[in-house]
Amino acid sequence: MSRLQQLLETGGLAQVSTEIMQVVLPSIRLKAYSMEEAQLEPGATKFGGAPNLSAANLWPECDGVPLPFVAQINLSEVTSCDPMRLLPIRGLLSFFFDIDAFFDSWPRRQSTWRVLYDSDAPTDLQRVAIPEMIARRRRYRSSAVTCSTEITLPDYSQYDSTSVERLGLSRPLTDEEEQAYYEVQAQLAGRAGTQRHIPLHRLLGHPDEVQWDMHCELEGPPNDWQLLFQMGSDDVPDTEWGDTGRIYYWIRTRDLAKRDFSKVKLILQST
Repeated sequence: MSRLQQLLETGGLAQVSTEIMQVVLPSIRLKAYSMEEAQLEPGATKFGGAPNLSAANLWPECDGVPLPFVAQINLSEVTSCDPMRLLPIRGLLSFFFDIDAFFDSWPRRQSTWRVLYDSDAPTDLQRVAIPEMIARRRRYRSSAVTCSTEITLPDYSQYDSTSVERLGLSRPLTDEEEQAYYEVQAQLAGRAGTQRHIPLHRLLGHPDEVQWDMHCELEGPPNDWQLLFQMGSDDVPDTEWGDTGRIYYWIRTRDLAKRDFSKVKLILQST
């Protein structure tokens, strides 16, 4: 937190630094790098490839068609980066999503995505071959993943009437403060000083929004919901969510506390 405090006070946000510090949330930043499936340990955190599933968790389907596998998180590998201990400390979270079926439905059907939770030790699970019915372009490349703790701030926009409330501010930011705020966010995410696309994947924390505040699509007050997993478009696993977009899996805070991942909501935003 001391680094963030310094960034705020030296970056032109000293007058609102106390308020901003109240809405800071830690996240688990995930970064992918290429690695062949055979080189990965069974049950390791990864993007793409083939999942590790138990006999109790069959490959999820939408209208009889298997959902493409997106990622799996070995919870024991990320628990040290979860200071608030929001996630289970062991087991495996597996994420599935069919972007084609998603865009073909309106309103978006929950059957086009799924999150599975296996509380068993990941090494006790079996790697399941990718079903032939899944299109080649939706068989994402196997990628190893590193994790670290990263501080996040809510997005801010002078055109979004909810921004002031979400940041707990007593007044809107000035134009200069708004630009300074964007720069602090960029520095925290390691994307300051570059115009190239940097994939932003994370567990927990505040989302990196591409468009609007997503809470307008989530029923109930904002504190009823927790970002579970954010995955960006990334050349390494060969994911493309719309036009350089991101997918966001949201979970109600009470469901996360109960370890119930059956009612997760997915939102896609793209440029």
